[in-house]
Amino acid sequence: MDQELKSYLDGKFGGLDGKFAEMEARFDGKFGGLDGKFAEMETRFDGKFGGLDGKFAEMETRLDGKFAEMETRFDGKFAEMETRFDGKFAEMETRFDGKFAEMGTRFDGKLTDLENRLVEKMRDMQTELLRGFESFSVAQTLRLRKVEADQSNLDTSLRGRMDVVENRLLQIEFRLGKASSS
Repeated sequence: MDQELKSYLDGKFGGLDGKFAEMEARFDGKFGGLDGKFAEMETRFDGKFGGLDGKFAEMETRLDGKFAEMETRFDGKFAEMETRFDGKFAEMETRFDGKFAEMGTRFDGKLTDLENRLVEKMRDMQTELLRGFESFSVAQTLRLRKVEADQSNLDTSLRGRMDVVENRLLQIEFRLGKASSS
């Protein structure tokens, strides 16, 4: 069966090999000279632009040198600016430390003054309270003496009355005792 298929296909497409060979020959005829032309153009191109590799290398070297020079200059400038900034920051820090110390001293002085004024006001208030208590105390002492005197007078009066009542009770007992013995 394979043989039949092969002979069938050869019968149908057997002439194609010849047609492909004919087309290839025509193609080579039309474009066959292009290989030479391409080689010629490549040679001309290499002649005109062949020196560019060296020039590009030279330019790259020069640019590398310039970049290195600029980098060195920038590093120097940055180092100089960093040194100047460090100096300025140190100066500002010293000034701030001085100002903070001055403010701390002033604050301590103000706090001491405030404390002294507060102690003085507290003593004034204490004095006023003591004066108020003194005037109240004097009045209360006078009232208490009056109450004590009144109480003493009342005690004396009550003793006198008790004496009278006891004498009368004694007289009644004597009378009753005489009456009961008779």
